[in-house]
Amino acid sequence: MTTLICSGSLFSDWRNILKKHVSADSSKLSAHAEISALAEDICQRQFPQSSELNWQTFTPDVDYNDRAGQLLSSLENEPLFTWENSNSSLYLNFWKKAAKNAKFLLFYSSPEFELSSYISTHPFDTSSIEMAMNAWLIRTQAMLAFFMHNRDRSLLLDVQSADSANESFIQILNQQFDLNLEFKPLAAAVLNDSSVLLEYLATTLLLKNQQVSEL
Repeated sequence: MTTLICSGSLFSDWRNILKKHVSADSSKLSAHAEISALAEDICQRQFPQSSELNWQTFTPDVDYNDRAGQLLSSLENEPLFTWENSNSSLYLNFWKKAAKNAKFLLFYSSPEFELSSYISTHPFDTSSIEMAMNAWLIRTQAMLAFFMHNRDRSLLLDVQSADSANESFIQILNQQFDLNLEFKPLAAAVLNDSSVLLEYLATTLLLKNQQVSEL
């Protein structure tokens, strides 16, 4: 059995990229929902009434260990179970301990791509740009640190490269995690004028953010 725990930034569209390549098993929707509810409970206890833009890396309370272990152990006989959650990047070591056989697929993005994704979904909310980029920075640093210490069971992928939908993406997943996923050719993505403009705007804004530039 392989449990594939996937995480990424808050605004880049890595979830849809994942769905294109790794089909979810509809019979496991209840298990997926239970784990997601547990993850939400963990974060809400840690950061009550706080925007996720302000969340930091943390270690969950120990009373969650057994609950997570029980949920994930119930899936041990499944060939592949995939669960995705952006905020799991803030406490990846917790999931590593809860699911001892889990593999981790981590999607990172450039700050320009993350900010352009934020602007496209929040076109009239420029007041939170700095917080959005700080959230990107925290999650990116956390994923990078986890990957550096767990190369045998994790894979760090660029969102834009993964979105190219080429066969090498599936080959990498199969080789790294000993899977048997099939490549499904997809129509090439079209880069429209608005996305180019958004990335240009994002790049201009980021030139003013020294902390992001240093990463």
